[in-house]
Amino acid sequence: MTLITIKYKVGMIHNSHELERLVTHHICPDSLSDDLADLLSQPSTLALKGTYGMREGAIPTEYDHVVIESDTGNTEFEVYNKGMSMIIETSEPLIQAFTICLGLQKML
Repeated sequence: MTLITIKYKVGMIHNSHELERLVTHHICPDSLSDDLADLLSQPSTLALKGTYGMREGAIPTEYDHVVIESDTGNTEFEVYNKGMSMIIETSEPLIQAFTICLGLQKML
């Protein structure tokens, strides 16, 4: 799989109306660390679709939104309260989404 671009939003929100104010960061695959590029290129990454984490966990809510565009297809997922969610649930998809979000957040 060849990565084309990654779009990433992250921030604290009080309600869903605030999602539009978050800035979308466009990340070039060439700027990724080798570990993060490898993780984003795994077939299991394309299976990460939908919503992960606990929306109701806290106010304000920590929010991450990831769109990964590649030559084999695109995937899009959002994560709410990733730190708190990892305490309650440790499913493989949540761990993978959490790791991707942390890696992307370090690049900002």
